[in-house]
Amino acid sequence: MEICAASEAARKALIEDSARHLVLGRIRQFVGSLPNDSKAKEMRQQIANVEQPLAREKECLGPDRTQHDLGLVASQLSRTMTNWARRCGALEGQDEELGIDLVDLIPQQWIRGKRLTMKEVGGESNAVRFHIIAHLALHNWFASNKRPVPHLLLIDQPSQRFYPDRSKLNSDDPDLIKLFEVIFAAVKQAADDLQVILLEQAKPTQPWFRDTIVADWHEGTKLIPDGWPEAEQAGTRITIDQPRPPQDTPAPPPPGSA
Repeated sequence: MEICAASEAARKALIEDSARHLVLGRIRQFVGSLPNDSKAKEMRQQIANVEQPLAREKECLGPDRTQHDLGLVASQLSRTMTNWARRCGALEGQDEELGIDLVDLIPQQWIRGKRLTMKEVGGESNAVRFHIIAHLALHNWFASNKRPVPHLLLIDQPSQRFYPDRSKLNSDDPDLIKLFEVIFAAVKQAADDLQVILLEQAKPTQPWFRDTIVADWHEGTKLIPDGWPEAEQAGTRITIDQPRPPQDTPAPPPPGSA
């Protein structure tokens, strides 16, 4: 709906701009037929006064300006994404960079100026880190520039790409912890303008992670309680009593999150 509304607004603006130029053209033609006296000069100056702001608006809306602005945004996103990717170990060399293709909206990695495809970035764990970092960078940009985008990101079990066999899941895997640290740092950087909901089977022992757990469905407690369908059919209402799990003593944020 928003895209359709934007397209309709752009169409109306184009029609109005064409109408202005049509009127100015007719006025210019009329003024050109007048004798070169003070009245004609005054009218020509009035036309110039109208045309100058129109020319500035046209320059701001032109394709060159749009490409310039997109280039600036892409550069800002790339700096943020590269820093976070190095922090979580997804990039190692100083000649490696991470960015986002603003046309196809996919992450992209460069090594010494050569672009790599997602199939060449080193496995599914790297691919999921790149995608999460891209989402975090975009949401931080939206928040810092006050864009009308919901400041909410839902991430579902990133550890699954590190441990496809869930029976071998290591909740304290250093690479997984680094990814969680980047997620926490991104939320902090957005200064309360970004909320991340993380659904995760991994349960790291770090206090800064445990302190943010709102619900724990590991030991019998479930999002959808047992017996809910039967109770619904019988007309009985089940109250979900999901107490917040006991919290450890508050600890400082993850290392380097400032």
